[in-house]
Amino acid sequence: MVAGFAMGLAKKKPPKECLKLAAACGMSNARFLEIGVVNKNEVEVLKDRVEIEKIF
Repeated sequence: MVAGFAMGLAKKKPPKECLKLAAACGMSNARFLEIGVVNKNEVEVLKDRVEIEKIF
């Protein structure tokens, strides 16, 4: 998840997009036994499904 956020920052993405990418990376990584492994295609699909909502 942290690596996804860092990648978004490195690509000069806005914070909201960085958070979406981070969440998508975390979800993809949860499907693997190894640490830090993601499926790039899956991340692309998942990040479009992530919704960010302000709670206060």
